[in-house]
Amino acid sequence: MSFWKTERGALVLLLGVSALLLLLGLGSRDLWGPETRWANIALQMLQSGDYFDPYLKGTPYYDKPLPSYWLITGFSHLLGGLGPWSLRLSSVIA
Repeated sequence: MSFWKTERGALVLLLGVSALLLLLGLGSRDLWGPETRWANIALQMLQSGDYFDPYLKGTPYYDKPLPSYWLITGFSHLLGGLGPWSLRLSSVIA
């Protein structure tokens, strides 16, 4: 029996197509809306080195779980800076 005709093969194919569709438009537009807020918080974390106290415009900001910011800062390290790709890739992974 062919791999692609099994349930596992269908799942692999579905995940591959989904990942491709999600990744294609990741950097196609500038940041907007809440993405700018998340980028500012992640940038503050990168600049200060404090990864446990998120700040937005000098005020503590705990409206989003810390691991989401950690993913953003981690991808920004891997991709060479904070930008649309590093910011949105964490959402794709989630």
